[in-house]
Amino acid sequence: MVTAPLALPMVGKSGHVSAPDQQSVAGR
Repeated sequence: MVTAPLALPMVGKSGHVSAPDQQSVAGR
């Protein structure tokens, strides 16, 4: 499920785990 360790804290904010998704969170 988790591809990167940085996706762990991201899943709590966005809700979905994704490597390129981190840039989506930054935009929000």
